[in-house]
Amino acid sequence: MGCVQSQEYLSAKLALALRAPGLTGDAIDEALARGDILRTHILRPTWHFVTPDDIRWLLALTGPRIDALAQPQYRQFGLDDKTRSRMHDVIVDSLSEGAHLTRAEIGEHLTREGIEAVGQKLGHIAYSAEVAGLVCSGPLAGKQHTYALLADRAPDLTDFDRSRSTVAPTGPMSNR
Repeated sequence: MGCVQSQEYLSAKLALALRAPGLTGDAIDEALARGDILRTHILRPTWHFVTPDDIRWLLALTGPRIDALAQPQYRQFGLDDKTRSRMHDVIVDSLSEGAHLTRAEIGEHLTREGIEAVGQKLGHIAYSAEVAGLVCSGPLAGKQHTYALLADRAPDLTDFDRSRSTVAPTGPMSNR
């Protein structure tokens, strides 16, 4: 499997455990903490589990499309390209040196830099940083999900060339 939808974390853990005999929820939490499994927005605007080996090439294929789907929400919250770029810089700085922060903690860093980041706006800011390939899941902090730098959690596949991909869209959504 390339990815497993993980919007509802507990259900997603069950989906993985059912596919791998002997795998437990605790083992999945531990794999997420180590970075053996990552959780990010990758195939569409919802979270998925994915491996570090697959995350970058999948983002290269799907990121531009799922980012395009978010443009109406970005406009709604005043998140143009320049604004998102500035926010991405703050997020990357806040996660440097191996830091793992919850969404609320990232919002606090943005607020200190004079950027209003609460509620759904903060969610779209974090989503944008995921789709841009800057951040992904970190370990759980209690029951809260954290973010980490993708560069710290997954190898950089610099040789991926989207134009040479053999993956082609098929089915009813392929003409959109």
